[in-house]
Amino acid sequence: MADSPESLAALQQQFISALFNPPGTVTCPEIAGEGGLDAEQRLGIYRNSAQAIHREHLKVVYPVCGQLLGEAFFSQLATYYSRHFPPASAFLSDYGGQLAEVIVEHEKLQPWRWVADIAQLEWARHYAWHRPNQPASDWGRLAGMDAQQQAGLRFALPASATLIRSRYAIHQVWSAHQQGSEQAFADIVLEQGECVLVWREGRQVFQQPLDEKVCSFLHYAEQGKTLAEIVALQGADVSGVLARCVAQSWLVLKDD
Repeated sequence: MADSPESLAALQQQFISALFNPPGTVTCPEIAGEGGLDAEQRLGIYRNSAQAIHREHLKVVYPVCGQLLGEAFFSQLATYYSRHFPPASAFLSDYGGQLAEVIVEHEKLQPWRWVADIAQLEWARHYAWHRPNQPASDWGRLAGMDAQQQAGLRFALPASATLIRSRYAIHQVWSAHQQGSEQAFADIVLEQGECVLVWREGRQVFQQPLDEKVCSFLHYAEQGKTLAEIVALQGADVSGVLARCVAQSWLVLKDD
């Protein structure tokens, strides 16, 4: 038994390391054999339980990917992920963000690499739901700024937002799966690229396909470029695009 906070923390770290590494690679001497099971077998009970929880979590986070790849194959993919990607956080909601990378690298999924972009979209929705609320910016103070001050403004996407630029019709595919209609799938041109913004307002997650002007504006804002730099890059009057982004709560002032 640990007799100090320090030794308890060390024991917990040792147990976690043994739990989320392949069997036999890391030992936890504090675990002893009992009831006909040796230490590794007892640890395996906890390891299997943790991996099962992670697999079920992935199925909940990625329902469309599960439908696209099939239940059996997605279950294998989730098992692989749970064994090779230990959690980096104590919160289950933080787990699973690298599934898109696994899909891209999976040999059998090379013809299905576009599903990785669907995984990005589903993770963005999950991510948005679990981000903290963020106060809106005070856009009214722009009226008191001169032209030079406005030109130097920098923006950011809300804390819950993710901007995804895909070569595929990811929003259409996702939406078709919500409808469950064969006709909805028949009308999709998969190679028709889309830019999609996912964000949360209140207790609801939204996703919106964007036109190129808005997508580029948000992309440059996300990079931290000033308003003057964005105007120079887009080569057009961006006041209408900025007004739309502000009205839709797609931007915050970076110094807020």
